[in-house]
Amino acid sequence: MNEDHIIWLFSHVILALLPFFLTLILIYVGGIKITWINLLKQGELFFFSSTISASSISNLFIQNSHNQISQFIIGCILLIILMVSTGMAALRRFMDLQEDIENPIDNQVFSTFSIVCTMLAILLSYISLKNY
Repeated sequence: MNEDHIIWLFSHVILALLPFFLTLILIYVGGIKITWINLLKQGELFFFSSTISASSISNLFIQNSHNQISQFIIGCILLIILMVSTGMAALRRFMDLQEDIENPIDNQVFSTFSIVCTMLAILLSYISLKNY
């Protein structure tokens, strides 16, 4: 890992997830018993996935690449992650505001999906930085 990659990791991942890390620290210090499903069920990680995907997509468009096919594929996958993450975050918020409607989204599925979107967004963003 060179210096650019460390700076990217710190500025795009560590700093962006700081509110989440602070929440984990406060839960630990406060001695609160909580499951990972309840911790992630509000969709906070979808916001992170959306922002890191959008940032990487914009970087892909302004860079000249020697491998335009890979750049296009990574950009399309990041765009899909952006749309899905944004849609899922909006759906969760909408469902939370609808008090009289039963929540159709299983919390475990929702929480797991938020983790998958986050990991894919980080991985593809790193690959786009590394190769272009």
